[in-house]
Amino acid sequence: MQFVKYFSLPSDRMILFYNFYRFKDLAIIDYSTVGHGVTNLGEIPYLIKEEKYCDIYSLALNENDIALGSFKKLEDVVKEVIEKEKVDDILVLPSAFSEVLGIDVKAFAMSLALKYQKNIFSVPSKLKNSFYDGEINFYNSLKRFITTSNVKSNSFNIIGDTYSDFNLLKHDYLIKRISKKYNLVLNKDILKVKSIKELGVLSKASLNICTSESSKSLCEYMKEKIHIDYIDGRGELVSLINLKIKEKGDDIVIYSNIDDLILFKKYFEKKHIDNITYILNHPYKGEFDYIETNDFVERFKNSNSLILSFNDIKDYFSNFISINSFNSEFDSKIDLFD
Repeated sequence: MQFVKYFSLPSDRMILFYNFYRFKDLAIIDYSTVGHGVTNLGEIPYLIKEEKYCDIYSLALNENDIALGSFKKLEDVVKEVIEKEKVDDILVLPSAFSEVLGIDVKAFAMSLALKYQKNIFSVPSKLKNSFYDGEINFYNSLKRFITTSNVKSNSFNIIGDTYSDFNLLKHDYLIKRISKKYNLVLNKDILKVKSIKELGVLSKASLNICTSESSKSLCEYMKEKIHIDYIDGRGELVSLINLKIKEKGDDIVIYSNIDDLILFKKYFEKKHIDNITYILNHPYKGEFDYIETNDFVERFKNSNSLILSFNDIKDYFSNFISINSFNSEFDSKIDLFD
């Protein structure tokens, strides 16, 4: 499909913004033009009902900046941010603009970090990247904030997912379950960490609970560098699923991200239900095929199959269940998935 007809998923840049936005001691500079910024604050309460807005910065590049180079404007904004915000950590968020023109935002950030002796950094973002690439790059970028600690408490961290009310509830469930099962107390839930400096405390746990493919690299890094082992926590969520579907009947098509597909595959295998088609809504190497969202709707909108997917595309199917509505306890607390 050559145009967006049904639904457009978030970009990697949007996911990076949603996840970094919650760190109140981090300044974000959007390397972009006027009107092109990713800072769509209207989307924030859609994901987090009680999130409080805070200021972020945009370069507001114009034609002269493009023609003559934009490094000076970036440095001017960095100086203003350091003086006004008194922060040590600054994220320079790349954009489609910098990607198309081939501007090395990472190199700019590194140069300014050396000059001002601040942690000024950027994160990879490409035009072809999916929302899940954004989540992967977010967790990879957190490695710089993990410090070594010789003090290990009898506790665990929950690490994974994108910042949202739904995932916070999911993590709350895991916290209760892991605490009881392993006789450990919670050290940190990474989705509830609101400060960059607070990330250093992650190193004091004795176990990490990985909740998404996107955070595996960070968990593996912590295992190698500071000897904190990790386990996959998604299996603990299988008992939460309570779908009212027939074990025999229409075929079922699941269309979602890699974590949902892994989780529901465990569930259906446990139920010995095998008439399932698993399809990714983002590119990812592995056993599942990927179909772009608009092509997926075109392919299945007249199908008799039961579609299990994200709520935003439900109106295009006659037989549909929201993949995030697998548990009534979650449903009752989040209007988005009612």
